[in-house]
Amino acid sequence: MYELLWKEIRAGESTAMKRLYQESYQLLFIYAFRLTADRDLAKDSVHELFCDIWERRHTLSDVENVPAYLRTSLKNKILRDIKRIEATDSITDSTLHHDLVEHSYEELLIRTQTGELQQQRLQQALARLTPMQAEVIKLKYFEKKSYAEIAALLNLQERTVYNHAFMAITTLRNEIHKKPIIKK
Repeated sequence: MYELLWKEIRAGESTAMKRLYQESYQLLFIYAFRLTADRDLAKDSVHELFCDIWERRHTLSDVENVPAYLRTSLKNKILRDIKRIEATDSITDSTLHHDLVEHSYEELLIRTQTGELQQQRLQQALARLTPMQAEVIKLKYFEKKSYAEIAALLNLQERTVYNHAFMAITTLRNEIHKKPIIKK
């Protein structure tokens, strides 16, 4: 089945690409997450792998074992990404190799739960923003718009958009780092 999809992808069939993505995403995400223990990096790496495959579809060679090819390509991509991060952040070689070690289930569970707690705090903090601040944050950080684009969309001065973003970030920072009240 995978080999037929691969041939169709090489021929430019977007439906075959979509099907391969749907069939492979979950397993590749789990594999990437086990290698990196970073949900965002795992998700981005899998997505970028499929984007790379689609961009290079006309130059791809035949593959006999597509799932193995995808796992190997994903691991190599993660290695390249970590090396790129290492070059910019001065990470040592021991850290690079440590990051590719499979993590225990308990460690992954703790990281996931910690991430969920942080996500819950972020959602609560976002709820404390004014509607305009929330809109600016959404456009800037979730839709990746520039300050100029946001100003044009909201019919505001660019400086006003900066001010809304600054106030929103200040509020978010204060709310997220606020110590929880423990009831006895």
